[in-house]
Amino acid sequence: MKGLAKFAMQGRVQAALLVAGFAVLAAIFPPFIVLSGATLALVTLRKGLAEGALLAAIGTAAGGALAWFVVGSPQWVLVSLLVHWVPVWLVAAVLRATVSLSQALLVLAGLGLAGVMVVYAALGDPTLWWTSMMEQVLPILLEQMQAEVAPEVMAQQIQLLAPKLTGVVVSQFVVLVLISLLLGRWWQAGLYNPGGFGTEFRRLRFGRPAAIAVLAAFAIAVFAQLGLVVNLMLAVGLVTSLFGLSIVHSLVVDGGWGRAWLFVVYLLLGLLMYPMVTFLSVLGAADEWLNVRRRFGKGAHPES
Repeated sequence: MKGLAKFAMQGRVQAALLVAGFAVLAAIFPPFIVLSGATLALVTLRKGLAEGALLAAIGTAAGGALAWFVVGSPQWVLVSLLVHWVPVWLVAAVLRATVSLSQALLVLAGLGLAGVMVVYAALGDPTLWWTSMMEQVLPILLEQMQAEVAPEVMAQQIQLLAPKLTGVVVSQFVVLVLISLLLGRWWQAGLYNPGGFGTEFRRLRFGRPAAIAVLAAFAIAVFAQLGLVVNLMLAVGLVTSLFGLSIVHSLVVDGGWGRAWLFVVYLLLGLLMYPMVTFLSVLGAADEWLNVRRRFGKGAHPES
């Protein structure tokens, strides 16, 4: 990984090759889009907004041409530009300008919220759209898989999933941008500030206005089950949970709690993702008043 970062920093041509090449490979294996975005984030963080924008433009042109020969269409590269590179460039620009990972993550959360609102504005009630789509697609998929599902069971599953699919789908785009940003920042720290990424991550703080909004939104999502709010929280929950996860890392590193705590938390995240995302998000928000790091850590100095 560090070798990729060094190669990208050797020059504009090298960085463009990585951005365009990984974007084309993503048409075959989608996770490669994360490496493409991470390269763009690294260049933007290190060399500035203009260089990042120029790299995205060069990557689009080069990647589009390459995709035309490899997969027969430049469509995937153009989609990558709109739904991945632009958000990555924007949040990396915020991080470079503010030198605050907390602020960059809050901007990313805002983009996720905006994405959900756009879907609602375009479709009215997206639940009806998802229901219609699944009623058409699921029988075809089940037939191809030679699986038999009772119609009433299928109807129940559609009724359960459709109201939440907007948030789930938007969250996938948000998470890919998040991983690209964090990977790009990690690369930058590895090359120019060893150990800096861990320190920065352990100092994540919401700030009280954002913390109040997060607590209110999760309370509404959990107890009132309002469709729009539930989808908003599903879209950005993994981003907001990082603020609580940073507290756990801080307690382990600065408070001497032992690395077993990290194992337990990550295991629970894997087994009980949505309850843990809610818990960590609320913990991160409540920390604005509880100050868990100061109470239980040793020498922690959270971001203000």
